[in-house]
Amino acid sequence: MNCESKRKFYNLGTCRALKGSVYALVIYLDDDVSSWSHTEITYGCAPKLKLGLEFLSRKAGEWNTYLKFRVGNYYTDFSEGTHVRYSGCVESDIVSNPHSADILQQAARSVGFSSIDEFHKYIKKFSGEEQVMYFIVLNKEGRSYAMSDMINDGRDYVEYCVLFAKDGDEKYDFMSFTAAHETLHLFGAEDYYDPYHKFPKRRLLASRLYPDDIMLCCFENINSSTVGAFTAYSVGWTDRMPKECDTPEWWE
Repeated sequence: MNCESKRKFYNLGTCRALKGSVYALVIYLDDDVSSWSHTEITYGCAPKLKLGLEFLSRKAGEWNTYLKFRVGNYYTDFSEGTHVRYSGCVESDIVSNPHSADILQQAARSVGFSSIDEFHKYIKKFSGEEQVMYFIVLNKEGRSYAMSDMINDGRDYVEYCVLFAKDGDEKYDFMSFTAAHETLHLFGAEDYYDPYHKFPKRRLLASRLYPDDIMLCCFENINSSTVGAFTAYSVGWTDRMPKECDTPEWWE
């Protein structure tokens, strides 16, 4: 078996292996029903997002992999003369309602760029990093997700996460967990909790093999989560696919 063929979403776009230096640009986006203040970002969301990225850096170290995030941001109160805004209402669930699929395009235009391609080229040049990812963060409840858009006339992909910063269950370290979980998606990791009811056997096997894996479940404290062997393989922290996942229960 060619183990590399099992990495379905690895090495597809601008987010390659999750190692080395990665530039993460955070866009705190307003829309018709939600907005951000400087205080909410500085003392609320930004520290939680930072915890999620620090978690990933620590876990990479446990796999003898160096990983460091550099973080930049745009938001209305910070970006002088710029209203970082989506024209309309960003849908809370893009799976059931895809009308917000233009979110990265609108975010790019709101900060002065004519296209995603132009925006991405500028951010890569500004950051000096080959690996650039984006967080688009809304100050409301919704279902967070990871996406990609084609650039360079379809020759490449730019990859980003849309994060909804509010959650009904405040006891969970929700924002930190979500930032880390969705970042892993960008670099090739897949869900184990079977959200689309396609891999019920994988969910059961993962519950036995990797019960604390961040791609399976959420804990009150993100530091209770782990990054198991298959997740580490999926994002390039190891080139060895775990033998226990070379089974029909995992793939069918």
